[in-house]
Amino acid sequence: FTAMTPIAAILTPPLIVRLAQRFEKRTLVIGAALNYCVWPILGVTLRLTNALPDFDQISIGVLVLLYFLYLLGVSSLVAHNILVMIMLADVSEEHEANTGQRTAGIFYSARTLIGKSASALGHIVGGVGLDLIGMDPNATYGSVPADTVRRLGFLSLVGSLGGLLACVAYSFYRLDRVRQAEIAEKLLAARAEAKLHEPL
Repeated sequence: FTAMTPIAAILTPPLIVRLAQRFEKRTLVIGAALNYCVWPILGVTLRLTNALPDFDQISIGVLVLLYFLYLLGVSSLVAHNILVMIMLADVSEEHEANTGQRTAGIFYSARTLIGKSASALGHIVGGVGLDLIGMDPNATYGSVPADTVRRLGFLSLVGSLGGLLACVAYSFYRLDRVRQAEIAEKLLAARAEAKLHEPL
């Protein structure tokens, strides 16, 4: 599964460029977040509903399907991260146009802080969840009761809630192509005026 990450990193950026020519970034980032909520956990969901056989009975075809679903999930995550950074640049430019202050570094620093905090919270929630379902940290393969494995599968679905909340937040993003063009024009005018007043 680890091999899917560099493949997704290579294939996704050109695809994002193509899609961005047809769709607004808000639409794309919400779509990427929703896809990341679905594809990585679809295999778990199918197993919980007995649509997939036990691991020991999985065929090559099913294994290829799982690899493909994982690739879709990683690609969605890569697309999401690219789009978030681009959208953050748009927000920074709007802030500059409104205030005259260029503070892109603050925006990106805040994004990094929030991302690290969310990751830490996820580890805490995951650890508490493992304790609640009675997962033995020293368990070996085949020694975990079937009921605990099933609860572990349901626990993995909780991670999708964060992606759904992100979609709600992204719905408030209002910088479409028209607004971005207005901001760019305003910034160009402000910089041209500032250059006229520079001391010789």
